[in-house]
Amino acid sequence: MLKAKFCVQSDKCMVVDVDLADFFDRVNHDILIDRFSKRVKDQSIIRLARTYLNAGIMSHGVLQTWVQGTP
Repeated sequence: MLKAKFCVQSDKCMVVDVDLADFFDRVNHDILIDRFSKRVKDQSIIRLARTYLNAGIMSHGVLQTWVQGTP
């Protein structure tokens, strides 16, 4: 949970309360890599990012992979 308070010059403030927990579980790898490759032109870095996203995790001795979400 992220909570932040922002104030503007007119002394008016607002509080923003954002729950980002589920956001990172739903990131589509193809869309992320597409947007990343528009800014990064080095193909080796793009391949490294794709490999990281596809690496999966070891949970209780079982490798779990996914096609969306970030590790």
